Amino acid sequence: MFEFDNDGFLTGRRAQLEAGIREPRERLFARAHEINRDCHRLVFSADVHNRDPREMLVAVSFIRALEHYQAAIVLLVLGVVAPAKVAIRAALEAVFTTRAIAKDEETLKAFVMNDLLQRRRLVRKAQQHEHTNLVELRGALTPDFVGTLEAEIQRTEVAGKHGADTG
Repeated sequence: MFEFDNDGFLTGRRAQLEAGIREPRERLFARAHEINRDCHRLVFSADVHNRDPREMLVAVSFIRALEHYQAAIVLLVLGVVAPAKVAIRAALEAVFTTRAIAKDEETLKAFVMNDLLQRRRLVRKAQQHEHTNLVELRGALTPDFVGTLEAEIQRTEVAGKHGADTG
């Protein structure tokens, strides 16, 4: 029986598999690395102001897209195509989010508001359920934290603009 039959992509012969995939496509992988380098140069040259929500969210979303892109390249070099497609889809979703946040004020507000609502839903679940996965979260839920979250939701008028939160 072949080692790949026993271990799949975790085979000890992974380097041979990778070379067999990389060598005939070296020009494409070199271009992928060049794009990655250009994106890193862009990220680290950006002057992101920590008091500008748009700049911060665009930077974080772009970094997320870049990480998914890198994951796809790593997976493709190993020949793991299906998960690489998932990483590429995630990269594209992050790119679309980045573009929407950067371009449109209403999208930026909706993104922030949705995050606040998601946090509140998670807080409520942690408060209502005794599941062991939520122990750490419950420990962090001080009255100050919950109050601040509720105040932020009210301040940004999340509930009024997006309907009642049934979380």
